[in-house]
Amino acid sequence: MRKRSATTVGATLAAAALSMVLTPAASADPVYGYEIDYGTTGGSRGDCVRIFTDRMSMCFQDYGDVFWVKDDWADGRSAVVRWKNYRDGILYREGECRNSSGAGTWVKCNKNFYEGSDIWYQGGFRDLDAGGGFIDELGSYTATA
Repeated sequence: MRKRSATTVGATLAAAALSMVLTPAASADPVYGYEIDYGTTGGSRGDCVRIFTDRMSMCFQDYGDVFWVKDDWADGRSAVVRWKNYRDGILYREGECRNSSGAGTWVKCNKNFYEGSDIWYQGGFRDLDAGGGFIDELGSYTATA
């Protein structure tokens, strides 16, 4: 009786070990999928450093993990900040903060990133009505949450 249960336990452990070897490695896909936020108006940008052109402005406020986006150009497109969040060098979350409130307005998107994680972000435009692609306006920047 004991020999049979030891064999059963051994076979179970071997099957478990084999399944771990045959399971694909963890995916680098973001945990939450692509996050799209339509920013809300109001509040104060605090001490974040503004990056801007004559068409748009953006900044990342590390205290509170807030993206701010201002559309300065009345052309029918929305100012957008695309972002990626990396933990230990692996993509964890990604998405964008959209300003669809019109030219001359600031909006904010509160993200709540892991402390110490890396943030990559880029400012540009999208024609949301036409399903348009992203047009880079401000280049890309990095920060730490």
